[in-house]
Amino acid sequence: MPFMRFASGAGIVTAETQVAVSGEPVLRLEGISKSFTGTVVLKKLDLDVRAGETLILLGENGAGKSTLKNILSGLIPSDGGRIVFNGQVEEAWSTTRAKELGLAAIHQELSLFPNMTVAENVCVLELGQGGPFVSPRRLVRKVDRMFKDLLDMEFDSSQLVRDLPLGQRQLVEIVKAVGSASSVLVLDEPTTSLSIQERQQLFTVMRRLRASGFALIHVTHFLEEVEAVGDRVAVMRDGEVVAVRDSGDITVSEIEQFMVGRELAAVQRPERSQQIADDVVLSVAGLEDEALLQGIDLEVRAGEVVGLAGLTGAGRSELLCALVGLRESTGRVEIDGTAFENRSVEESRKRGMVLVSEDRRSEQAFLERTVRENLTAPFLRRVSNGFGWMRSKQERVLANTLIGDFDVKTASSEAEFGAMSGGNQQKAILARWLSLDPKVCLLDEPTKGIDVGAKAQVQRTIFELSDSGVGVVVASSDLPELFQLCDRILVMSNGAIATELTRDAFDPAVILRAASSGKAA
Repeated sequence: MPFMRFASGAGIVTAETQVAVSGEPVLRLEGISKSFTGTVVLKKLDLDVRAGETLILLGENGAGKSTLKNILSGLIPSDGGRIVFNGQVEEAWSTTRAKELGLAAIHQELSLFPNMTVAENVCVLELGQGGPFVSPRRLVRKVDRMFKDLLDMEFDSSQLVRDLPLGQRQLVEIVKAVGSASSVLVLDEPTTSLSIQERQQLFTVMRRLRASGFALIHVTHFLEEVEAVGDRVAVMRDGEVVAVRDSGDITVSEIEQFMVGRELAAVQRPERSQQIADDVVLSVAGLEDEALLQGIDLEVRAGEVVGLAGLTGAGRSELLCALVGLRESTGRVEIDGTAFENRSVEESRKRGMVLVSEDRRSEQAFLERTVRENLTAPFLRRVSNGFGWMRSKQERVLANTLIGDFDVKTASSEAEFGAMSGGNQQKAILARWLSLDPKVCLLDEPTKGIDVGAKAQVQRTIFELSDSGVGVVVASSDLPELFQLCDRILVMSNGAIATELTRDAFDPAVILRAASSGKAA
């Protein structure tokens, strides 16, 4: 089978003609089951994928998709069932066996070493080969070529991973996985941190891999990606595959109904009963830092939803971090007309401005603590007696209320936070910060990695915040979401605001031109 491979860093070798989808699956799962501490996650699941096709795997957070991916990758064993590869039953499936057969995965939780360079991360398996001598220059040349061949982009792979924004780290994860695969590639939410342009680059890579005979399993929450790259669709719900269809034989509304078990009403932006207040709750003038931000000026009024659009690296996340003091910056920031100097996260919270960051798992979660402790972390004074003793009953009631309000799927409030699915972790972090009754709410990719039901819930919450007079700033790579949510959109490019659009002037072409050129259309 003419698979696509990297040959000694010489670039990508592609098949001359597209491989037809074979009748026999290259990978078949039969009766796969898995439970964690008594909670059933997968229920005798059957699934297959064929060479030369892309199988789109959909489902709500907690449906079992990540567990299935981890079993395929050999990271965890199944409790029952079997894996069949190219017609042969695999008796002892493991990470080593998966690699031997050419199966690789792009994980939602990045598997990169932040203190190593991009080249070292991509070629990590080569570092122990050939004795103690490794040529960093050779690795950099090889990985630079891989970025060019795969994504058609110039990239300096001598950079440390820790110095890269999240979107570029995701690209590194993609190149690393594709470079080690030869038969099956599992992609777990690979586009959540990518700009529109980077998504298109990834889709091009996926089409080339499929044409060369790869079997692709693409886990996503973006339903438009079914049409963009999918051949078949499998929908999971409560640990089972409830539907498998050719991508052209199923509608978006049918997918949503299979996912949630009911018809899902579309979230509509409600008509405002009154004009947005004139009160400015957030004012920023001349905000700069030494690395990227350049003279940012903006205002957010009470009840207004302001969007931040831009390509990866434009400075959206950096701006939000600077506002709450996570990033050193100069310039004037006012909250409710009062200067906010000596900025810090704690002082920001006290003044009524909160940030839900993009990389919530790394930056805002205590993975080894309980769900209860994560949810109630900002409320310690409320759930203590003032003498250092916690009011346990009051804390549990608060945690369970937030779990219910935000539909966080967990075995209990005492379960380990890191044991939840990535999407449910994100919902819990959103619940924590949005429940602080803020004056200004900064949301960085608030629906990243969240299923359609939870996404609708978060969007309704943003409307409720706006209706209650909260000023909301939303940074998002999803233009349709910005169009639905926002009263104004600020387009960022190279650390500056390139243009501003009011709701009646929203235009994706104008936004993309401003984001890429740094100039208003």
